[in-house]
Amino acid sequence: MLSTLQLAQMRAFRYYLGIVRGAATLYSSGREGSLEALEVFDHEWPQVRSLLEALLSFATKNIEVAELCWEFLGVGAPLYDLRITFAERLQHLLAAKAAAARFNKDGVQARIQRQIGWAQFNLKQYEAAMDSIKLSLQAATKCGDLENQCKCHGALGSIYREMGDYLLAKDAHFKAVQLAREVGNRKLEGEHLGNVGNDLRNLDRNQEALPYYLDALKIHQEVRDRRSEGIRFGNIGLVHSNLGEYPEAKADFEQALRIAAELGDDKNRVFNLGSLATTLQKLGKFGDALPLFTEAVSLAQKLSDSRLEGWWLGKLGCLYQDMGEFGLAERFMRRALDIAVALHDRRYEGTHLSTLGSLYMKLGRLTEGRECLERSVALAKDLGIEPWVKIREEKLARLAALESAASAAELE
Repeated sequence: MLSTLQLAQMRAFRYYLGIVRGAATLYSSGREGSLEALEVFDHEWPQVRSLLEALLSFATKNIEVAELCWEFLGVGAPLYDLRITFAERLQHLLAAKAAAARFNKDGVQARIQRQIGWAQFNLKQYEAAMDSIKLSLQAATKCGDLENQCKCHGALGSIYREMGDYLLAKDAHFKAVQLAREVGNRKLEGEHLGNVGNDLRNLDRNQEALPYYLDALKIHQEVRDRRSEGIRFGNIGLVHSNLGEYPEAKADFEQALRIAAELGDDKNRVFNLGSLATTLQKLGKFGDALPLFTEAVSLAQKLSDSRLEGWWLGKLGCLYQDMGEFGLAERFMRRALDIAVALHDRRYEGTHLSTLGSLYMKLGRLTEGRECLERSVALAKDLGIEPWVKIREEKLARLAALESAASAAELE
């Protein structure tokens, strides 16, 4: 039996749920509608958050209350995810899962378990995330929930990617594409086609990645998934940049930034700011690149995204190297390396070690350069990325030639 206060909270939350549902629909329309939706959601969010947490505290006592909470976690996701930390989201999901278990809602519990895994993944709790997603997949398979199976395979692919196993990631994401097609969910199909493209790009197979990105982009536009469209323009820009097609990459990143601004999406904006800055650097426009890198680092810090903060700090160091500011270059590259090590991110650690090794070669600090490059080669071998192994071993060969020349000079 609910108290008078709890019944009032339930009625109020039902009212706000209607507002959130309308805002989420408006947000999905893109352009001016997205900013209007964010304004509406932000105005109501303090009250919605308070009511949601109140209802979750007694959701195990009443099935109607539990269903309201589950519904919000679904319909409010596009906006809710932009305005909440993953740590807070995890606490909400654990409470929602407890209610699903209390009322024997196995399908709901399985879907919430997957969302718990996704929150853990974003909190860098990779082993816990893997366990949660596998539990969800097992339950989804048992009850024949193909859509949840699709999302689980997609989430597993993302975990494998972050752990550096790009081949397993590609297989998991391709399985998600197949399941999305089986259930006829074009939105999910587009999302996971893009993920397959990411895996191929991470394997340095850029020409193979591009058709997956273009197919994904076509689907995003077809289903009016504006946020995914922006993400995909950023991905396509990375392929063009990797292929040395910098004017095309610049246009892609600028389009991605326009969409991120349109949606108020700082998470994608920070990525594309730095990507555009890198492209401008490649085009020799150092003065234009510097403020964009600085803005990208500041925004990453604001979002508490240490991974991207470290990445753009490393790229800022590369820019200073190109500008001849070697002290600043080393300083920012070292900060980037420290962040990658703290995050146990072997991929980024290897990248920052490689750039530091190149800097030390340029400065004639060959012992330090060898140490960095040997560690970066070892990491590339562990990750199984042969193109990276080849590039870094070529750097080591150039360093060995410099060492031989230095030894010969000493003998003279």
